[in-house]
Amino acid sequence: MVEEMTVKQIIQEYINNTGIETVMQIVVISIILILQYTVFIKARRKIAKAYDYGFSKNKFIKTPKVNKNVKHAYHLYTLLIDFKKIKKSRNEIMKKLKDLNIGTQVLYIPVHLQPYYLKKYNFKKGDFPNSEIYYESCLSIPIFPGISKKEINYVIEKINNLIK
Repeated sequence: MVEEMTVKQIIQEYINNTGIETVMQIVVISIILILQYTVFIKARRKIAKAYDYGFSKNKFIKTPKVNKNVKHAYHLYTLLIDFKKIKKSRNEIMKKLKDLNIGTQVLYIPVHLQPYYLKKYNFKKGDFPNSEIYYESCLSIPIFPGISKKEINYVIEKINNLIK
C-alpha cells in the first residue's frame, strides 16, 4: 500500500538515499542546480538565436516563432520543413544528417494516432489535420549548452545544403 508522505518524510527519504546529511547541503545543492539551469537556458537561447539567423534565408525551413513577451527555454529546437517542396522525405534527410554526424529526432507523434487513442476513441488519420501537418514537417536538431560555435555553424551549413 502506498502511503502519503509528509514533506519532512520526503526530505528524510531523500537524505537517506543520497547521503546528504544537512538541510544546508540541500539548500546549497538546490541553489547550484537553479544557477546551472539558468546558465543552460541562456546558452540554449544563444544557440537558438544563431539557428534563427542561420536558417532565416531558407524558404523551405520555418524556425520556432516566439512571442516577444515569452522567454523560451529551448528544451528542443524544432524546424518545420516543407519536405514536399524539396522532394525529399524526412527519413532521407535524417539519414543524410546522421551520415554527417548530426543527430536529429522526431518527437511527439500526434496523440490521436497513438495506438491507445486509436483503439479507445476510434480516431483515424485526418481527424486532427493541423497536428498531422505539424508532425509531418517537424525535425528537431541539436541544441545543448556544450555545442560549440563551429558545430552550430556546421549544423546550419549542412542542413541548408540539404534542404533547398
